[in-house]
Amino acid sequence: MCKYVSKQPSKSVKIWFEIGGRKRDERIITYKNRKTGEQVQEWESGFGIGRDTEDLEGELWKPLEKMDSTQVYEILNNIRNELKNYEPNLAFKTIHKIRYNLTPAEREYWWKLIHKLTSIKQTESKYIKDNKGELISNKCPLCKTQKETRNHYNHECPKVLEFRKQIARIIYKETITNEEWMLQKSIDTASDTVIAKARWVYHCERCKIDHKSRRRINNNILLDTTIHRTDLALPKWKEFIKKTHENTKIKTKQIQQTKQIRT
Repeated sequence: MCKYVSKQPSKSVKIWFEIGGRKRDERIITYKNRKTGEQVQEWESGFGIGRDTEDLEGELWKPLEKMDSTQVYEILNNIRNELKNYEPNLAFKTIHKIRYNLTPAEREYWWKLIHKLTSIKQTESKYIKDNKGELISNKCPLCKTQKETRNHYNHECPKVLEFRKQIARIIYKETITNEEWMLQKSIDTASDTVIAKARWVYHCERCKIDHKSRRRINNNILLDTTIHRTDLALPKWKEFIKKTHENTKIKTKQIQQTKQIRT
């Protein structure tokens, strides 16, 4: 008896057709280089993206050789968002604004955090086993009392709340809301950079405690490393935050005075 094996197309092929990938004849293009002024010839494979099948020579046609992964990802997001009427996460705009202040590791962490791909104990307890062959606990490695869910990892853990209060002090805020802590609501460039780096530093310390290379968390050390990493990215971030804090104070006083005059 012959078994029938169904072969599913790869994800790259599915994405290629989803973004409107097409094939046309190969050709050699000649154009004038703007810097040198010389005639340059380039070979095109014929693969590209063009939604209009009748006018492939227009502006809609994009050759595959002149595209990178970020452009393909942007096109794919736009197509899927139009189909689902879905608004993208506001944290993407904040990360894009401060992207040059972050290291590649910090940007990768925030990409995983926004897409909910950071590993937590709730998911690890379903498939990771310890040395005895038993599934690991779903308790938070920091507080060791509550189940580590997404909300617990981001907002609800007592250790996170303590560290968030310390970060609020250095950026001259009474409290940091959940939206500001997730960068879904932008404060300013310096404050957003401090929060982005603080989340990365806290995550690294959590992983060290989880892997038993550290016994307990020390918020003072985390605060010092956050300030040091921010100093390297933005040397004058403290002065900028002070000015914005003073300006907000002046504006609030002016608003209060105008209200008193009206009453």
